[in-house]
Amino acid sequence: MSSSTAAAATDPTDDSGPPAIVDTAINAMAQSQSTLEDDGSTMTYPSVRHITSAHDGQPLSTETLLEDDGSSGQVQLYVENDVDTPPDNRIKFINFLAKTIGIDVESDLKDIADRRGKKKLVQFTKTVLYREIMRRDPNAKVNKNNTSLDAMWKLLPALTDERDVVYIRSQYSSIRQRLVQDVEETDQSIARRQDTDVWRFFLLIPKFQDLPRAYTYSQTPSHREMLDGRETYKSRFLKLMVQYFNDSNISVSTPSQPSLHSCFSEPILCDKGDFELTEEKAKKILGDSRRHLTTMINDWERSGNGSNQQRLDEDVFDELGDFDAWGRFDPAS
Repeated sequence: MSSSTAAAATDPTDDSGPPAIVDTAINAMAQSQSTLEDDGSTMTYPSVRHITSAHDGQPLSTETLLEDDGSSGQVQLYVENDVDTPPDNRIKFINFLAKTIGIDVESDLKDIADRRGKKKLVQFTKTVLYREIMRRDPNAKVNKNNTSLDAMWKLLPALTDERDVVYIRSQYSSIRQRLVQDVEETDQSIARRQDTDVWRFFLLIPKFQDLPRAYTYSQTPSHREMLDGRETYKSRFLKLMVQYFNDSNISVSTPSQPSLHSCFSEPILCDKGDFELTEEKAKKILGDSRRHLTTMINDWERSGNGSNQQRLDEDVFDELGDFDAWGRFDPAS
């Protein structure tokens, strides 16, 4: 049975702690407990091939694992109990445990954590740290609300069972390899979305008469017959958008806008490239653009240049930084 002291039905999730050195760890006997879901991102990211050999510590031999007498340590029992450690949180919790034994998880997985939807893999909260402290020492006197994160890390008792350390290193090594493999497979199978692809998406809308009308309808509720037929105004617009976007015979370009920025002084050709648009990707482009526009409009209004002449106090601007640049186009941002 697992030691579930103050951690029954725990939800192992995130936080930060003391850094350390990563060792190569064992590949043999390392069985992954979970699978990694692809977040569907099509952004360009840095290569991660180097992290498979970016470890400075001494490798842990497979013989060390074989010295175990066959019984499982308390950490393994806790991790593999679905009540104590829900399967959906297992990868993240193993990363947390790796950090507690001196592995610099943030640096080791940085190129993966920088990707969309993966940051939480290396973010650990005070809650999970508190639960692990109480799991290791049920008599520990810890005030989670009044103790800083750094101070809580210092209160975490060290693991005394070598089986626990071996298990954590083994599982972390397996998880890291799975993450690297999944990322490389994704990089090889997905063409990167370029800025010109996003511009092509929006330039196509005014080019064809049926697209603006379809978009307008997509913002209105669909009637019952359409819902029953599993077709909505929004799905009609997305299908049209995919059809036009993926037609390589259709060419569009940006208009000349020298007053906006020198980057746009000449038209930019936005022909069909390797990026293939799908309905899901189209929804993502629309959602991202809507969010960016909301931020830009809000910044423009707060700069004092908007229609309502809104302006923040200077002390607020001091906290935010250089407010002279607010509301102005910056191609580097």
